[in-house]
Amino acid sequence: MGPLPLEVGNMTQIVDADLSDNRLTGEIPSTLSKCLMLLSLDMAGNLFEGSIPPSLRTLIGLQYLNLSRNRLSGQIPIYFQNFTMLEALNLSFNSLEGEGDACSFGILLLELFTGIRPTDVMFKDGWTLHEFVKTAQHKNLLKILDHSLLSAEYPGGTGDGPISDPDTVRFEENVADIMRIGVLCSVKLPNERMDMMNALSELRAVERSF
Repeated sequence: MGPLPLEVGNMTQIVDADLSDNRLTGEIPSTLSKCLMLLSLDMAGNLFEGSIPPSLRTLIGLQYLNLSRNRLSGQIPIYFQNFTMLEALNLSFNSLEGEGDACSFGILLLELFTGIRPTDVMFKDGWTLHEFVKTAQHKNLLKILDHSLLSAEYPGGTGDGPISDPDTVRFEENVADIMRIGVLCSVKLPNERMDMMNALSELRAVERSF
């Protein structure tokens, strides 16, 4: 527990930094901008405060950035739009303002329902959690659903045959709707994403049908 030392910026060759769930406090050090080799930065589950530093605009090689579950505030930096390599951005559970959080919300939905992290070793060469779920939409979504959710709904297992019970059919339809919302929110191009207002409205409709 305590602040992250400014000296973290001296780790200029680091590629993957996982600082999550360490109860780190204070502001995110601007010196992180020197870590130009970073591909993955996970700072979730800490007590960071203040805004996301403008200096982090230099980290354009990032593929994964997770700042969720902190106490960050202020505007979501517009420079994130220049992070063309970014495949997963999670800013949820902060007090940030702006239009850029639909993507992290969508990824969070997909992670919650599949139980698979966006940084899983299976995702490489452009293959992402978004693409994984998007592809599964055309097959059997229950096969990629988190087993803990699946076992609660189907204690006897699903097997490979068709589901006929009305309650379980409704469950599968609702899961498909939630996954669809997650996929639409996490589309790579910001202007093609479902906005947060529509996403929340559709999720409430799904909730009512459960």
